[in-house]
Amino acid sequence: MGKHFLEGLVGALCADALAMPVHWYYDRAALARDYGTVVGYRAPRNPHADSILWRSKYTPLNEKGEILHEQAQYWGQRRRGSRWRSVASGMSISGGWRMCRR
Repeated sequence: MGKHFLEGLVGALCADALAMPVHWYYDRAALARDYGTVVGYRAPRNPHADSILWRSKYTPLNEKGEILHEQAQYWGQRRRGSRWRSVASGMSISGGWRMCRR
């Protein structure tokens, strides 16, 4: 792979990781209130202000259509300590930040 491709890929991954906690915010005032200017990795707020998980219900049509598997339990429930937060917290303390700062 070319140098520019790899640099672009790493940049895209870093940008995605930085944006993760603010992803799915639709209310710009809530985004500004909850995060201000994002300049580094931040843990996501819990519950997420604009989360669709607790507003939605997931029921697969059949076994073949089951795509969420163990994640299905989080749809339709508004609770603290969700998998979204635990995954995001793990991502925010991973070695990814060191890679992005190079």
